Amino acid sequence: MVSKFYMAITAIITPRLSNANVLRQFDKHTRFCLIADHYNTSPTGWPEQKRLIKEDVCFVEQLIKQYPSVTFLTNAWRDDYNNISNVMYWSSCLLWHNHLLKQSNFIPKKNNTLYSCNIQGGKTRINRILAGHWLAKNFPLHELKYNWKENNTLEPIKDIIMSSKYYVKNHIKNKICLSDTFQPDKKIGNSNHNRFITHLLPKYFNPSILSLMVETAGVELTNCVGEKTLYSFAGRCLQFFTGSYQIDCILKQMGFEIFDHIFDYKHLHLDDRYALTIMGFENNKHILLDKLQLLDYFWSHQKEIDHNFALACKSDKFKNFFKEQIEIFKECYAYRDITIDIKNSFMPSLYNIIT
Repeated sequence: MVSKFYMAITAIITPRLSNANVLRQFDKHTRFCLIADHYNTSPTGWPEQKRLIKEDVCFVEQLIKQYPSVTFLTNAWRDDYNNISNVMYWSSCLLWHNHLLKQSNFIPKKNNTLYSCNIQGGKTRINRILAGHWLAKNFPLHELKYNWKENNTLEPIKDIIMSSKYYVKNHIKNKICLSDTFQPDKKIGNSNHNRFITHLLPKYFNPSILSLMVETAGVELTNCVGEKTLYSFAGRCLQFFTGSYQIDCILKQMGFEIFDHIFDYKHLHLDDRYALTIMGFENNKHILLDKLQLLDYFWSHQKEIDHNFALACKSDKFKNFFKEQIEIFKECYAYRDITIDIKNSFMPSLYNIIT
């Protein structure tokens, strides 16, 4: 008799799994699918960008339709998933980092002199390539605190740029980009949380007014809210989001103030991957480049900033928001395919604190 742990009761999709290795997990026994991060497509879609940006239904969405009896718990989200009965929003990353922030007795303290903005980079994404080039060309860099991995060419997203009806040559220019300021992990701590407390908070968040948020995003039209967003709330900044499809919707559902009465967020609902980032900057350029206006918004919205800080760092509201998903997660995690590597997904640590 085959053990129930090897009957693919729970399929797992991670960014590095091939489509074939995802498909092999689905059979008549499959009841759940955990998507702990973004989808398993290359973040930029290269070298299949032309096909992917024209494709109506991506691979994971095909699975959702093909297996209506399987419950999909997914960190990659968009608003119309609320209308699909077998899909539920689930972010082990948010729950885990919320847990860590609640355990820390840190007090953000803004510097006497503030820079206009900060931006946090990371692995190469479409929105980060575009943001780095737009900022280098259009923003006063002496007012920008950036923790950034250099993306010095537009080549990896050329099909996305050239297929966009919004592209204008004066938005961005090849080879004009933010420089590399990213510190190796071994120099600034051994975990994301430690790096935030000891490095990111004092060097980037405390000295700045506004966080420019380019969260993890793939070529698919989804968003993945992660620790970068929580850290910005924890650092008591204003936020401006760009390059993550409909991220404004899910953040508002969770109760965060996203300052959409200040910023124009129409770009977050465009299906053009270039416009999803660049039109955000262009449509809000008059605010982003006006430091006095940013300062005024910052000091006049302390109540909202305090609310976001409390929700990210003090509150148990995430547990209520994910109450139903937590109970499902306990069951499907216990019967996952243990041959799939999930050590970097926060799921093992989270499972230990909620059971």
